[in-house]
Amino acid sequence: MHAEQPFDASDAAIEVRGLVRKFKRTDAVDGLNLRVEPGRCYGFFGRNGAGKTTTIKCLLNLIRPTAGDVKVFGLDPATADVAVKSRLAYVPDFVAFYPWMTVRQALDYSAAFRSRWNLDTERALLDQFRLDQRQKTTHLSKGQRTQLALIAAICPEPV
Repeated sequence: MHAEQPFDASDAAIEVRGLVRKFKRTDAVDGLNLRVEPGRCYGFFGRNGAGKTTTIKCLLNLIRPTAGDVKVFGLDPATADVAVKSRLAYVPDFVAFYPWMTVRQALDYSAAFRSRWNLDTERALLDQFRLDQRQKTTHLSKGQRTQLALIAAICPEPV
């Protein structure tokens, strides 16, 4: 495990310069510039195919940019993958869990990968969403799976 690299508050939380991502003949992202200051909250809005998910995947080092630079907390996700991902949470549009897991097992599994886990927040969200911890994840509705993923994203209290 790598030691966590300190975050310089003068760094942008997210900085994207000239991001281009092509898939064969399709330009998914074409020259995106974006800067998100620390402590700010932004949403990505746009039509289907506008490049929202592609941009997020580049920030998470799930795919590599064709051109341009991306930084998260001043770090390049391609060279500081663990340091970046340990500070982030992401809930994708399609949420899947191991089919044999219960809600409790899915949360325990997620917590095992994190250095921090807020059990008070977990309990409050399980109650608020009325999720049964004994229920198999395969028996959850799409909305309930998203709620479970949201709990797993919030409880580590990412920086």
